Order: sequence, then C-alpha cells, then structure tokens
Amino acid sequence: MGVSHVNPDLTNGQAFGVEVICTFVLILTVFGVTDSRRADVKGPVALAIGFAAIGTHLFGIPYTGASMNPARSFGPALVMGGDAWTQHWIYWVGPLFGSILATLLYTLVFREKKILLVREEAPENNCVDEAELKMMS
Repeated sequence: MGVSHVNPDLTNGQAFGVEVICTFVLILTVFGVTDSRRADVKGPVALAIGFAAIGTHLFGIPYTGASMNPARSFGPALVMGGDAWTQHWIYWVGPLFGSILATLLYTLVFREKKILLVREEAPENNCVDEAELKMMS
C-alpha cells in the first residue's frame, strides 16, 4: 500500500510525461509566486502553491499516482519490494526532468531584464545597469 504505480493502460513514456508535466507545473508555480522581483503577485503564496499541488495531483493520480517526489516513491517501494521497482525510474527521472525544464523556462524566459542608461560624467564607460543605478540613487 502507498506504492506509486503506473496505470497499466499507459506506456512508460506516457507515465514519464505525466510526472514531468506535474512536476513542471508545480515548480513553475512556486517560482512564479515566490519571486521577489514580481510586484504583481498578490494574495497568499501558500494558497497558490497548494492549488497547484492539488491540480497536478488530481490530474496525475489516475495515471502514475502523481508522486512528483522521489522520496515519496522510494520509501513505500523499499518496504514493499518486488514489482515496486520495475518502473521506479519514472518517479526519479520524471520529477528531475520536470524541475529542470521549469527552471530553464523561468530563468531564460522570465529573467530580469537589464536596463542600461547613459552616464554623462564618464564618457569612457557610459553605461550603467539597474543594480548600479540603485546604488547611485
């Protein structure tokens, strides 16, 4: 009991995709609502993360058990043994891959934009970035 298992109607590739998608959505939500650079995030952060966890679990449970956490799958598989290990790689590689994809998307697409301004007093080095501008003011 408690062992994550793949729905028999799914291939290993499909189960892997479900774990990737579930983890991707959860991690992207966490990045989005905890980013201190975002002034548009209002309301309780924990509620947004909780809804993302609930939504991904409701989607993933019928297919893979929606583990999204290798430790959550490892303990029950260790206790139960036997067939619990046959598709266990899905519960390690899927969340890892989903996390990496979410991290890449958030850092590359939603990264902080550099603002360059012209400085009049130093013509040889006439650009300043946003961090230096904050220090000057």
